[in-house]
Amino acid sequence: MIKGILLDLDGTLIDTNELVIRSYSHTLKSVLNLEISRDEIISYFGEPLKITLGRYCTQEQLSDVVKFYRKFNIDNHDILVKGFPQVQQTLEILKSKGLKIAVVTSKMRDTTLKGLNLCSLQDYIDIIIAFEDTDEHKPTAAPVIKALEKLELKPEEVLMVGDSPNDIESAHQAGVRCAIVEYSLIKRAELEKFQPDFWLKTLMDINDLIK
Repeated sequence: MIKGILLDLDGTLIDTNELVIRSYSHTLKSVLNLEISRDEIISYFGEPLKITLGRYCTQEQLSDVVKFYRKFNIDNHDILVKGFPQVQQTLEILKSKGLKIAVVTSKMRDTTLKGLNLCSLQDYIDIIIAFEDTDEHKPTAAPVIKALEKLELKPEEVLMVGDSPNDIESAHQAGVRCAIVEYSLIKRAELEKFQPDFWLKTLMDINDLIK
């Protein structure tokens, strides 16, 4: 029986896709004079920021590049971030059924809260597992295991919902089933390689899995 839902944030719970793409593109062009395609940026969705930016700069440059990214991201956050359809209604239904809800993300806690507050979702969330909460991050099992501990639930009692291979791998390594949203910008053929357990056309489809 499903008693809890673990939700990825970016690209799953809130639509930060354009913000993330523009933040990477602007940062790499402005600081490193690099131009990369949208598809390349999308392929790294779900990674911690430092890992993605570290692909393009030296360790000595990384701190300044991250600071530049975060400033652009925060300055443009409220302009570019929006909610996905039916998310708030879905969370209302899940809470009415007594399910525990966690956000499990590779983002920092402050920007996670900023997005949740902007989309009026914060009151539905029981716990947040953010970048600062674990030493290891997706695709390892660490953040999912941390969420299970805080919710006091077993792996078979929860469902992970995400939009990237990192979500699938993190869930499966923790013994948790994973559903992928079909509105992910990552190509379905790529996601299928990681064998998600379920596909969701919208977040509302979670209700069909917990009956």
